[in-house]
Amino acid sequence: MAIHPAKQAIVTGDLFGVLRRFELPGGKCVGETTLAGMHFYKRIQDVGGLRLLRFHDEGRTLICAGGEPQATGRAIAIPTIHWLDWPKCRIAHTARLGAKNHGFVFDLAWHPHGFWAVVTSGQPGSGQFLLLKPGQEKPFFHSTKMSNCHSLAVHGDGRMVVTASNRNSQGNGAVRDKGGNYVANFSPLHVFAAPGSEEKPAAG
Repeated sequence: MAIHPAKQAIVTGDLFGVLRRFELPGGKCVGETTLAGMHFYKRIQDVGGLRLLRFHDEGRTLICAGGEPQATGRAIAIPTIHWLDWPKCRIAHTARLGAKNHGFVFDLAWHPHGFWAVVTSGQPGSGQFLLLKPGQEKPFFHSTKMSNCHSLAVHGDGRMVVTASNRNSQGNGAVRDKGGNYVANFSPLHVFAAPGSEEKPAAG
């Protein structure tokens, strides 16, 4: 769900990739838009791909992010972001950020230097951190050194971007030590210096 900056509308998204627009005040539904690729159905199994709804550019753009599922049962999807013109909700631009094993866009943030910071997570052990300029389909920075990236934050003045990931995750707890015990997961934070910053990137 996302609330328009002018507080005049709420937009929701569901399992089937359907966006609904509701007026404020009152809550009347005034329109629907279907993002067909953000839903997959096979053998009585539904996979929803819509993960994030966010307004941008003072409410003139609605961002719909997540993935286009390719199969059931596992996190097999193509990370996808749609930029929609508001309020007509027509797709103005789409970026597909990887192959089907890269999964879903879990988080994104606008950087004050004029680009998007994005993290994705899919099959156990996979993960991406990307920097993407508006209107482009290919990132100008791409890192796959982190696994299972689920969130990020941009420093207030843009000097750095911090991502959170998950290590030792194989979905079913398959990682064990030499004694046969399951190895606990841990969640390192990775700190990246933004382009043009004098800060040096670090991880910890």
